[in-house]
Amino acid sequence: MRPRAPSLRRRLVVQLIVLSAGLAVALYVAVRLGAERASEATLDGILGAATSTIAEELRSVEGGAELDLSPGTFSMLAAMGEERIFHRIDINGLPVTGYADLPLPPQAPTALQPVFYDAEYRDADLRLVAVARSLMIENRAAPV
Repeated sequence: MRPRAPSLRRRLVVQLIVLSAGLAVALYVAVRLGAERASEATLDGILGAATSTIAEELRSVEGGAELDLSPGTFSMLAAMGEERIFHRIDINGLPVTGYADLPLPPQAPTALQPVFYDAEYRDADLRLVAVARSLMIENRAAPV
C-alpha cells in the first residue's frame, strides 16, 4: 500500500501559514528599523536645538565669556527622557566649563553644521553633539 500524499487543502494551508509568517517577520523588521531611525532623527533634532541654544547664549564679556543657561534649554533636554546631561565648553581648545574628559567629536564641527557622534563615557553609551562658533575675547576671535 502506498502512503497517501497530503491533501491539496493541507499543502495550501501550510504554504499560506509559512508565507504569512515570513511576511509578518519582514513587516516587523521594517517597522522596527523605520521607528528607530525616526526616533534617532527626532532625538538628534532636540539635542541639536538645545546645543545651538547654548551656543547662542554664550557671549563675550570684558576679559572672557559668559553663559546664561535658560530653563528652556534644560526643558528641551528633559523632554528626551534622559536623566543625566553632560556638557563641555572649550575656548581656544581649552575646557572652561563642564566635563573636561568628555570625548571630543571625531571631526571638528563647523559654524554651520553640528557633528553628532556616539561615545562611551562613565560607563554609559552617549549620543553627543558638537557645535562651533567664534567669540571676540580680548579683541581677538576665539574659537568656541
